[in-house]
Parts: sequence; C-alpha cells; structure tokens
Amino acid sequence: MNITTWRITKYKCDETGNPYGTPIQSLCYTQELMESYKNPKFVVQIEEEVSTNNWRVIWTAERG
Repeated sequence: MNITTWRITKYKCDETGNPYGTPIQSLCYTQELMESYKNPKFVVQIEEEVSTNNWRVIWTAERG
C-alpha cells in the first residue's frame, strides 16, 4: 500500500480568523484533507512527498 503524504505550510489564526506569527508546518495523509487546506487566507504552500524527505510543491497561495 502506497501512502501519500502532504506537508502543509500555514499560519496560525486568531479567534477572528486572522493569520499571525511565522508559518508552521503540519502533515496530512488524505487527499480530501489536503484539498481543504487550499485556503489562501492562512496557507502558504502545499508540498507532496515524492520520496523519503524529497518534497515537490503542488500548490502555493497567490498573495497580492
């Protein structure tokens, strides 16, 4: 069984939903959850693990 892993780089959000601080990273293991992170308000980028400790950027937020 081949498990895909995604690394999400995102900001923490306060109680009003405003991003703050420096970006943090977390991992997710389902396609549905990864897709739900494509929120440009607090997510910076999403990477997919292509081999052990080798990541490929698959999505970045458009800032502007």
